Amino acid sequence: MIYINSSSASPYFNFALEEYLMTEKDLGDDEIFLFWRTNPTVMIGRYQNTYCEINEKYVKENNINVVRRNSGGGTIYTDMGAWHFTFIEKNHKENGISFGKFTAPIVQALRQENIDAHFNSRNDLLIGNKKFSGNAQYRKDDAMLHHGSILFNTDIKAMVESIT
Repeated sequence: MIYINSSSASPYFNFALEEYLMTEKDLGDDEIFLFWRTNPTVMIGRYQNTYCEINEKYVKENNINVVRRNSGGGTIYTDMGAWHFTFIEKNHKENGISFGKFTAPIVQALRQENIDAHFNSRNDLLIGNKKFSGNAQYRKDDAMLHHGSILFNTDIKAMVESIT
């Protein structure tokens, strides 16, 4: 597995990096794990209406980036208090959704730290009944991209105000 820790806090750069890593054939077939963070950003799922999802006035007044993901899923607010992880498999052979496969390493790592994390049927990671990570996927040809966010020290006020 290739491990990349992005030094960029730009959501535009990091989503472009995901796309490059997913589609660039010269990188070979190794699985890729990308770890990244962003400046304050609202990330819109592929099929969502931006104007229905964000508080446009608040977002503009607070210079919060707005970016659309290639994956589906819901709208999220993120900032430097959240971590993002991306798994990319170039030759993904499984049909359908495989969220459990990609969230299992995160759950296992947390359990090794005696944190009772688990995966639910909505593709979220929880500790007890509290969600701390949302996840989404998309395919392109034979490649599968799975990414998720982990809320650690996110500005909850900005999160609530940014999203409708």
